[in-house]
Amino acid sequence: MRKWWFETLENFPKNKEFEENIWDAFVEKLNEDPPNFGHAVVLIKEVKESLLSVLLPQHKYLKSQIEEVLDLDLIQQKLENDAFDIYYYSDYVIGIMGKLCAPARDDRIARLKEMKDVVPLFKEIFEFIANLSVVPYNVDITTKNMEIYLMIFIDKEAGIDGLELTKQWLTRSFEKLRPGGVTPREGATQANMTTPAAILNGAYMELLQWDTSKIFPETLVLDQSRFLDLREQTQHLTLVTSVLLVTYNTVGQSIAGVQSLKVKLKEEICTLLEGVEDGNLESVLENISEQVNKNVEVFLKEHGFPAHDETQQKTLKGQITTLKEKDNQIITLMSKRVLDFIQQALFSKLTEPLKVPAGTSVMEKELSQICGQFLRLISHNRSVFGQYYANIIGTLLKRLQEDLSPADAVS
Repeated sequence: MRKWWFETLENFPKNKEFEENIWDAFVEKLNEDPPNFGHAVVLIKEVKESLLSVLLPQHKYLKSQIEEVLDLDLIQQKLENDAFDIYYYSDYVIGIMGKLCAPARDDRIARLKEMKDVVPLFKEIFEFIANLSVVPYNVDITTKNMEIYLMIFIDKEAGIDGLELTKQWLTRSFEKLRPGGVTPREGATQANMTTPAAILNGAYMELLQWDTSKIFPETLVLDQSRFLDLREQTQHLTLVTSVLLVTYNTVGQSIAGVQSLKVKLKEEICTLLEGVEDGNLESVLENISEQVNKNVEVFLKEHGFPAHDETQQKTLKGQITTLKEKDNQIITLMSKRVLDFIQQALFSKLTEPLKVPAGTSVMEKELSQICGQFLRLISHNRSVFGQYYANIIGTLLKRLQEDLSPADAVS
């Protein structure tokens, strides 16, 4: 069955008066005493179906989340029990649109978040979603802007290269993958690792460990804040799982396998990490170690285990605070597991869910969100600048072929 809302509008494509009458009817319902939100539920249903229609195959987690939050039966129950909050749902929808849209629309998303008048807000939401599927238009506009950028900043006579940083970025990935650079992944040979896709994906992975003393590549600078935010989220996820691993290994059998404690610790650690930057990590780890010790002691007391003495508490605190060191073995281990998982997602055909790495199950939701946002960002970036990347990588691979002997050359 066709969606009644859009079907009605399609039947009257030039009748703006009819369309306004629909919204006027919505206003009348909201102005009743008490407000009648029945019409809003119908609109939410249409919004839900529209959002699902623009999702890509890899958006499995996002699709599941939309189905859960915009559960129409649950919404109807809330409506019947006077527990319906229309702004909760509009805020959620706007958040989803912000994840799906191109970065150029961030300002419009910000304006939507500030709107409080329900009817104009929903009108804007419908218009926004209707334009979400117009991806080629956004790509063409961004590509055209990039061409203008290159025309301004490339001056061959003066030796100015507008893609110098992009070339350096891709070359670093190439150098890691070329014969002798790294150990091949399981089931791969050194030669077939050095492919255009592997080089580009390797370069994208560097963004999650970006050295902030470096300038961002030209083709990524517009999304710099987004990538750095994902870098921070990845580091925080690594730290949380590292603290939990240290805690459970140090305390031992008395808390082994206790998921409820792990969830509680995770939530409190995440709260303490909010807004924390690398430079303040040492002080926040002190607070985290104190909070973890406190929760462990409460758990031991409630479940009849002997309390830890001062030495045992100091040991746990010391193990946690040493996580500030970048060469800490636990941090290194968990970082590798997290980054390997994200890299698997890049190469995966997404025909089946990836298994979350050991020690990260409590952060599965957060890890899935990071993966989804990362894949969406690089997908858009690749669609806009793919030809530039292909040209640069082609030159690198040609150089590799010339350097290798015929027997070793990459086919």
